Amino acid sequence: GLSDGASETYVSSHFIIGIDGTIIQCVPMSEVAYASNDRNRDTVSIECCHEEESGRFSKETYASLVRLTAWLSDTYMIRTEDIIRHYDVTGKACPKYFVDYEDKWKGFLLDVEKNRE
Repeated sequence: GLSDGASETYVSSHFIIGIDGTIIQCVPMSEVAYASNDRNRDTVSIECCHEEESGRFSKETYASLVRLTAWLSDTYMIRTEDIIRHYDVTGKACPKYFVDYEDKWKGFLLDVEKNRE
């Protein structure tokens, strides 16, 4: 957990994708990751590293995100229209780039759909 001195906040994510596209699983799929709030129990969380202030992902990070999301969608029978952003749950600008650029979010969903089995 992270501590600010006054109170402790515990955050976790099922997956983290690095700048170079490396995917690390941090929480087993059978366990809840505490990434958002009221949707923790029925969602899979993916955190992506980025270097740009805009929040835009590197090509490698983006490619891994597409592949991982497509695989998760196929494995857990998740419809593409049920793939959501942190923003869609909490209103937090996350992932920032996909909130600021709605067309990029729609393009991502199309890329996921193309990569499904």
